[in-house]
Amino acid sequence: MTWRDAQLYCRTNYIDMATITEDAENKALADIITEHRGLDAWIGLSKNLWLWSDQTKVSWSSVRWQTGQPDNTDGQEECVCAGTEGEMADVSCSTPRFFYCKTPEVRKMKLVRVAVKSAGYLKESAVMAAVETKIMEHKLFTLLVLIGCSTSPAYQQPENVYYFVSEAKSFSEAKLYCKETYTDLATVTNTDDLRTLQTERVPYEGAWIGLRETKAPLWHWALADPRFYRDTETQYRNWAALEPDSGLNQDCVIMTYRGEFENTNCLDIFHFICYDAADIEQQYVYISLLFTWRGAQSYCRQFHTDLASVRNPDENLQIKWLIPKLGFAYIGLFQDSFSWTDRSESAFRNWDLFQPDLFGECVAIQEDKYWKTELCGKLKPFFCYRSEVVMKRQILRLEVKSALNVNDPDMKTAILAEIQQRLQTLGVRNITALEWRETVDGSVFQKNRSRTAADPMKGKR
Repeated sequence: MTWRDAQLYCRTNYIDMATITEDAENKALADIITEHRGLDAWIGLSKNLWLWSDQTKVSWSSVRWQTGQPDNTDGQEECVCAGTEGEMADVSCSTPRFFYCKTPEVRKMKLVRVAVKSAGYLKESAVMAAVETKIMEHKLFTLLVLIGCSTSPAYQQPENVYYFVSEAKSFSEAKLYCKETYTDLATVTNTDDLRTLQTERVPYEGAWIGLRETKAPLWHWALADPRFYRDTETQYRNWAALEPDSGLNQDCVIMTYRGEFENTNCLDIFHFICYDAADIEQQYVYISLLFTWRGAQSYCRQFHTDLASVRNPDENLQIKWLIPKLGFAYIGLFQDSFSWTDRSESAFRNWDLFQPDLFGECVAIQEDKYWKTELCGKLKPFFCYRSEVVMKRQILRLEVKSALNVNDPDMKTAILAEIQQRLQTLGVRNITALEWRETVDGSVFQKNRSRTAADPMKGKR
C-alpha cells in the first residue's frame, strides 16, 4: 500500500502505524524485518512536519538512518520506510510497500479448540491438518497484510482533482458550473494542492478559485495542515488582558515577551517566530529581521515551514523564551472573513503582496499561484475540483503453511471465499472480482524452494 493507505488501514484495524520511541523498539522492529527477509516497509514517520503518524514527537536518538539518508531525492521523498537492521530511509509516499502497524499487545497467545469426530484411531497428521485448517481461518488475513504488496482500492483516500475551465464566467456563474459538472469551485487546503493546480494556462487577469469574502471573521493558524493539530489545539489562545481588541484592521497577532497574545495591524513591522519541521534541534526560530505579517509568513515559508503555531501551553512557553525582554514577535495567528464555497474549513491562504485589498470580494489565482481579490462580476476562467477515488488492480502474494493440498480446487475456492469474507468484514464493498493467478498446469501455490534447500534434515533418515 502507499503510505497514506497504510496509515488509514492501521488506524482502522489497530492503533496506528508503527512508531519507534526507544532503542528496544528499534531492535524489535529490526528482528521483525529480518524475519520477513529484510523487506523495506512503511513505518509511521513522515517528513512533512517530522511527527509520527500518531502525532507524537520524534525522539531522534532512536531513529537510525541508512547511510546517506534522508536525501529527499528530487524533492519527492516525504515518507519513511525501515529496512534491514531497522535502519530508515526517506522515499516517495506513493510507492506501494509492506507496512507495520502498532498494536496494544506485542504478543498474544490464543487457544484454538478443534473438534474431531472419528470412529477409529486418530492419526496425528490428520489432527494436525484439522488444527492447521482452523488456524488458517484465524490467520489468513494477517498473512495477507504481512505479505501483500499493493494499493488497496478500499482504503484509497479521495484526492482533489482539479479541472481548468477556459470559458470566462463571473464568480457566481463559475460556481454554478462547477457544482453542476464537478463538485465545486477549487478549494486549496495546503501547499500540495497549490502545486497540483496547473496555472500555466491562467491568463494575466487570473482564474477564479472557490474563496470569497463573507461577513463572519474567524481566527486561523497560518499552518493549515490538520495533521499538525490534535483535538482542540487549533483553538489554543493566550490572549493578554482586554485582547483581542476591536481596532480597525487588527487582524494579525504578536506574542509579547510575557508569552501573551495581542492583535495588531498586519502592516506593522515586527520580528517573528518561524516553525521549521526539518530542524531536529530547534523547531521554533526567532527571526530578528523586521517584516509585516505577510512578509514574515513569506520568509518562513521560503526558508523554514511557516509562521509558528502555538498549540498548547508547553509550546507557548518554548516560544516565549525566544523573545527578548520587552520584545514582540509575530506568530501564525491571523483573522480574516474569507470562506470556501464548499464550506470546508481550510485556513490555507497564499496572498500576493498588498492582498487582500478593498477592490473585490472574490478570489482569483494568478499564473505564479499567488492570490488576489477581484470584483465578483468580472469574467474569468476558473478552476473546479472533484474528489475522486481511483480504482486500481490489486495483486496479493499469499504464503501459507499447511499439510493440506492447497492447490486442490475445493481448497482454492475456500481460501478465496475466506479472503472475500474478511475483506467485506473490514468494509470493503467495491471489489468487482477475486481470482487466482494460475500457472499453465492450474496450480496457484508453489513450494518455497529457498526454505526447502536450507533444511539440513531434508533427505536424511
